[in-house]
Parts: sequence; C-alpha cells; structure tokens
Amino acid sequence: LQAATRLYRDLGSPEVFGLLRLGLVGEKTLAGFARESIRRLFEIDDHEACNVLVEHYSVVTVRIVVEGLAGCDNRWKHEYLKRLFAKDEVVGAPYHMQMVELYAEYEPQALLNFLHASERYPLQ
Repeated sequence: LQAATRLYRDLGSPEVFGLLRLGLVGEKTLAGFARESIRRLFEIDDHEACNVLVEHYSVVTVRIVVEGLAGCDNRWKHEYLKRLFAKDEVVGAPYHMQMVELYAEYEPQALLNFLHASERYPLQ
C-alpha cells in the first residue's frame, strides 16, 4: 500500500487520496507518509487534501498539517482550518487567532460569523 501511495504521489495522481484514506484508518500505516507529504498533497488537489486531513485529524494532527503548510499558499491553511473548525471547533482552538487573520485576508465577509461562532481567541 505504501509503495503504491508513494508512486501516485510522485506522479501527482489524485488516486493517492483513496489509498491514503485506506491507510489512515485502522492500522494507520500511512500516517508517516501523510505527514511527510502534506505540501505535495495540497499541490495535487488542495480540496481533496483538506478533506482527507480533516477526516483524519486524530492521525495527522493539526499542528503537523499547519507546520507542513508553512511557506505555502496561506489559502491552503485557511481552507484546512476552516473545514476543521466546521468539523470540530475545539481541536483547532490554538489556531483560532490565525484563523481571524486568515479570514480577514481571504474571506472578510465571513469573519464576523467566525468571531460569533468561536470563543477561543484572545480579545486583546
């Protein structure tokens, strides 16, 4: 499974996401692969990368994903954190202040809704 997943990733094939889903449940055999491939997964298909990483945030932690997206397009981080917040408001709490900044930059019209929904950012 790991060899096929690497091949699909290296080829830039969206098929990589189906294999990742299989390898991130149960035995979690592809957790390390996912952690080392975050940037490449977003390059292949940022929406599908968000979906897989949000679905499996207990295996590939929020911290690992956010760190893996350092130096990348901040839109990817915004979309990932936004989807994560929709799934579980609490798990991404340490990143809510970053989310305020990202909403202000990429979705200012949705910032007020986020501020009303989240109680986990400093008011200063």
